[in-house]
Amino acid sequence: MSSLTELTTWIGESALGVTLVDQVAKATILLLAAWGISRLLRRASAATRHQMWTAALVTILALPLLSRALPAWRVPIFSTGVTEKSSSPINGPMELAPTAAALSAPVAGEVLATAGSAPKPGWLAEAGQFSGSQVLPLVWGLGALILLARLLVSSIAAWRVVRESTPVSDGNLVTEVKLLCRQLGIRSPVTLVENPRLTMPMAWGVFRQTVLLPSAAHSWTDERQRVVLLHELAHLKRWDCQTLLLARVVTALHWFNPLAWIAVRRLQAEREHACDDLVLTAGTPGPDYAQHLLDIARAMRSSLSPNWAMVAMARPSELEGRLLAILDPDIDRGQMSRRLRVGGLVAIGLLVMPLASLQPRASAEEETSEAATAAVAQLKPSTNSRLIEVFAGALQDEDSEVRAQAARSLGSIEDAAAVPFLDKILRDDVSEKVREQAAWALGMIESVAAVPVLRAAISDPSQNVRKQAAWALGMIESDTAVPALRKALTDTEAVVREQAAWALGMIESDAAADLLGATLNTDDEARVRKQAAWALGMIESATAIDSLTTALTADLSPAVREQAAWALGMIEDKATLDTLLDAMSDDSAEVRKQALWAVGRISG
Repeated sequence: MSSLTELTTWIGESALGVTLVDQVAKATILLLAAWGISRLLRRASAATRHQMWTAALVTILALPLLSRALPAWRVPIFSTGVTEKSSSPINGPMELAPTAAALSAPVAGEVLATAGSAPKPGWLAEAGQFSGSQVLPLVWGLGALILLARLLVSSIAAWRVVRESTPVSDGNLVTEVKLLCRQLGIRSPVTLVENPRLTMPMAWGVFRQTVLLPSAAHSWTDERQRVVLLHELAHLKRWDCQTLLLARVVTALHWFNPLAWIAVRRLQAEREHACDDLVLTAGTPGPDYAQHLLDIARAMRSSLSPNWAMVAMARPSELEGRLLAILDPDIDRGQMSRRLRVGGLVAIGLLVMPLASLQPRASAEEETSEAATAAVAQLKPSTNSRLIEVFAGALQDEDSEVRAQAARSLGSIEDAAAVPFLDKILRDDVSEKVREQAAWALGMIESVAAVPVLRAAISDPSQNVRKQAAWALGMIESDTAVPALRKALTDTEAVVREQAAWALGMIESDAAADLLGATLNTDDEARVRKQAAWALGMIESATAIDSLTTALTADLSPAVREQAAWALGMIEDKATLDTLLDAMSDDSAEVRKQALWAVGRISG
């Protein structure tokens, strides 16, 4: 199986896994588009580029809501690779395939052996059973939780800094703030505070617009006071504190995507350039403004700045690029025009609407679950309702022998109305024997409604339950069981691998041919290799020819070589004739006989 197919199958085991990867893919497309647009706008103003990056981040957060609100356009991105099932198995005159009975559960009517009473495995045991559907959301959630917690702590720290600060009593500074607010068109009240432990001017305006100054601001020249206040008020006018919070949320939710971090850094850089441009367009000479920034940056030392929540004026890491831009007379320092803003919104809509509508095909388990729900909902009133009621009640008995017999009885009547009761038992019962019998019963009922719980049972701690679940999935013959059976084909227990190979042969899915071929050539157990050869013959996929040829010519087990010859005959590819003719000289008469049958079938 190719690595890409393995990855999509691993991810597609749950709706949440598909949703996460779907959102990451869409966010990546949007961020790449935003990066391309930023390159096209490199001669535009910093304010324009900042608004473009802001729109990209807002859109990323809105994508999940848009995906739910807009009509879905489903494509098979995360398909399990299952193709349409072929016709029923061909039973040739010399088929050597094991029968279902050889690998199935106890024969109907057999009295169950004493059931074990081992307790349910704890979380330590279950940890080893995690699948892709559990690991991916768990890792993502842990990373997002850490970063959101960091944002919360930083926000609380910012609130405490503001609370511990005192209102500025300097009348000149207060008057200057009012004049500049009027000049910038800021209508909301702005609070001006100072804190002796601050060394860097900052803005805080998520809930209450505030400019924080270090106590040393009283000793600054009038020009420096005006420049600093103008820069910080520009942040408040442009809602930069809010966009900073937005950026932090995006990086928390997309922490594993390097493009998200790059986008936030670009947003921060363009934010400072845009505020610098506003200061310069207000009449401040570029060289003077650059000198003020340098002096403030030099004075900066470890302070109360909660980096993730507040906007500081001059961080050293950003200073070089800002100084170069400030001193460049050819840079466009205007604001984003209305025409460009409208055009940008239209362009975003043209990209985002179809992207949000595009949704990967539901995972096999999700589709099966939906189909199962519909199947159960549409069941006609059962003619066995009284029996099912009695047996379902017995499933709650304290004695495991009684529960096992109840599960067996539910399977014997083969009524799909019993599936929900057996489903619960297979998931929750503490007895291995009871769970095993529930899996057998679900296989006897052969309802697609049982597929989701049987898929989960492939990871049961008990090898007997895993084996029985594989058998039941083969009995149901649902294509959506293929991912779970592929997993079972790599089980540590040979009996489970053997049963999984049989089940895949019953389903006849081309998607399993590659892994069955690998099993045929590498498994340590001859009976597993033989079953894999049989399954490949049932699938009749030409992609299996190389594996079957290798088995026919090199496997040490005559039974495996015999089954490989049969499988090549089932595939009926003339390219295999030479190999089959060579098999006429095999040491085993049974292999020679089967090769002869295969040649006749292909040539006939």
